[in-house]
Amino acid sequence: MLIITPQDDELAKGFLGRWCLLNDFSDCDAGILAMRRHSGRMGFEPRTTPVLHVLARLAGVDARHMELRHSMLPFMSFAMREDQQACGGGWSSAVVTHTGFLTPRSSAYLCPACMKEDLRSRSYSYWRRSHQLPSAFWCDKHPKERLHAVKVEKPFDRMPDYWLEVGLTEPEDLPEEVRASAEFTSFGDACRAMLEAEVSRNVTHVRRALCDQAQSLGLTTKRGPFDLTKRARPSDFAQRKVPASLRRKLFPSLELKARGTFYNEIDDAVRSGNYSSMPLGTAFAVSLLFPSVSSAFLSMDAASRRPPSKVLRAAIDQLFIQENGSLPAIASAMNLSVTRVTEMVISHRLLIQKAIDGHATGFALKAFYDADTLSLAEACSRHGANLRLAERALWLKGVPKSRRVSALVE
Repeated sequence: MLIITPQDDELAKGFLGRWCLLNDFSDCDAGILAMRRHSGRMGFEPRTTPVLHVLARLAGVDARHMELRHSMLPFMSFAMREDQQACGGGWSSAVVTHTGFLTPRSSAYLCPACMKEDLRSRSYSYWRRSHQLPSAFWCDKHPKERLHAVKVEKPFDRMPDYWLEVGLTEPEDLPEEVRASAEFTSFGDACRAMLEAEVSRNVTHVRRALCDQAQSLGLTTKRGPFDLTKRARPSDFAQRKVPASLRRKLFPSLELKARGTFYNEIDDAVRSGNYSSMPLGTAFAVSLLFPSVSSAFLSMDAASRRPPSKVLRAAIDQLFIQENGSLPAIASAMNLSVTRVTEMVISHRLLIQKAIDGHATGFALKAFYDADTLSLAEACSRHGANLRLAERALWLKGVPKSRRVSALVE
């Protein structure tokens, strides 16, 4: 077998196709079977070692390098469950086997200018990994060059120049003015940052950060029935904020969505109870909800340090007393938005009131209720209670659970 090494930014699946062509295999499937037969000689167990790792060994490169610099794994598996992660934030063999050669777009993408440079400098062309990102419509190296889509079965079995020569490519038609929009730039930044991430993130922390940010913007992330008097969803926000041509390109069916209905590709990526990896939805939500990618990643880092929801719910009554009922202080202690903390306080108000009843504040409130002439400040002074906490306890007692949370935030 001929041994070759991948070029800079060469897509692993395209590299596999180039290796198979040079070794005269009819297609990648035939090449993979041959690799499996010979993998035992390289010290691999043929049935359990991911093909991506076998390919890396054949090319003489480190398997981790092949994952990080040549596959779409960092983007496709940016957010994962803990059981799918290997030590150090890598990916388990099962994830590499399933996702190692996947790409996030239904078509393969090439740049004619890059292809011509390849043919001049090395007599063959190759597939760029960066061109396969869902935000790539123009080439970064040749800004005026639109990428071409190859909409055929098994496009990576052939090199880019073949498809251009036989006329089976379609240039992207996204309007030029979209390229100058802040939303397009932000989406591109999010996709590139996810691709360049060297470790995966816990999907629970990613969804928690997205969910909290959506709620801080006044959006609902719940999947249940929608009431038109309540808040909009992230997908509704996208319909207002993102240029229509970009929306149609990324989510063709979004235009048909009625206001308030749940749109899986966007809303499910933000929902905190969702534990599946949705790379396109995650990248889009990051660009839609956060002012920058760095702020989104910082929020995910903060979410990773936050105790699980069950622990937070168990601590809400003690924190309410400890912080004298100050919602911003509780939010800071929990590393949550004030809106989210307000919702938690209201939903657990009976638990909080029960804790207050056994506290000095509870005795002060009882004295205040029983004596018509006693002011709240006097009752608190008599029982050694905090006046601010007593006032917040009264506020909590009089708040109807059905009122809009935004009207309750300090």
